Amino acid sequence: MIHGAARVWAKRFCLEYTPFYSLKALKLVALLSLIFGVACVQQSDDLATPLSTAQEALAVGDYDAAYKQYLHFAEDENNPLAQFSVGLFYQLGWGRPVNDAEACSWFSQSAAGNIPAALFAHADCLRFGKGGEASPEEAAVYYQKAADEGLPTALCSLAELYMAGEGVPRNPAKAITLCISVAQQGHPAAMTRAGLFYLEGDESIRDNEKALQWLVAGANANDPEAMYNLGRMMRMQPVANMGNDNARQWFEKAAALGYEPAYFPTAELYYLAKGRGENDMITEGDLAKLYMWLQVTLQSSMQQTERDKAGEMLEKVLLVMPATWQPVLDQRVADHLREFRQVSGVRHQSPVS
Repeated sequence: MIHGAARVWAKRFCLEYTPFYSLKALKLVALLSLIFGVACVQQSDDLATPLSTAQEALAVGDYDAAYKQYLHFAEDENNPLAQFSVGLFYQLGWGRPVNDAEACSWFSQSAAGNIPAALFAHADCLRFGKGGEASPEEAAVYYQKAADEGLPTALCSLAELYMAGEGVPRNPAKAITLCISVAQQGHPAAMTRAGLFYLEGDESIRDNEKALQWLVAGANANDPEAMYNLGRMMRMQPVANMGNDNARQWFEKAAALGYEPAYFPTAELYYLAKGRGENDMITEGDLAKLYMWLQVTLQSSMQQTERDKAGEMLEKVLLVMPATWQPVLDQRVADHLREFRQVSGVRHQSPVS
């Protein structure tokens, strides 16, 4: 079982979702056993075994019970894995309001125990000032520590500091070298970051051909951020005869994996697709997909402008779409959104599949 938002969050710094302790011992695949793969937490079973009850509660969405268990081991046993887990409750809003300052406080405590993912999260807190005053200098130190402890993708975050000259001397060449060294090991998040450096980084290292190469690699490794940015790239500047049709395909793949920024572009390109017009009607299949992605946008987009545009498009869609379709399509939309808003199955489900 895995919370959809957590999967996207974890994807930024984890390669795998393999458990860091025995699945046979726990008998359940809980969220943390999935997101803290061997590349993220390299600790003994001594830290994980006492948390089995909390893991089981989290697996079935019993946030209160899980939180109490994690909190006990975090406070009374000084268990760094439990401390990191408590931080996630506040960062991701599991059963309580999001509180970045509180999350960062727990990540800081866990980082003292050298949990790689906690070192990374603590670095993010320092970089963006979520738990206090920003300190990119200290963030650079902790990104490096996270990499040294077994989280190589942290080097791409360190690379972002070198690219911008935040807390470290500005050095775009070093930045791209750091991130590519990780991407070449097969880490999807690093492939995506390398592609974005080449696409939008410092002018001295921009290279559209290399950007396309790394974004395609990330997308083929099932990273929704890479898929989304491939769509952006193809829409902004058609590459190798690939235009809006290809852009829509990549946007839709990212959207189907719950990547929120891809929802509206997917809907918009269905709306603008060739085939609409007075004498050239949209196909039934595309009309259904258009309706569903517009509804997903309206119910989940954080951008008011996207929701406004989606609402205008939806009014026109409802003029031509049979009302009898709505109950079935609305259920698919609800299923998709539930997949990424609540504890659900590991296998992601597109509303338009």
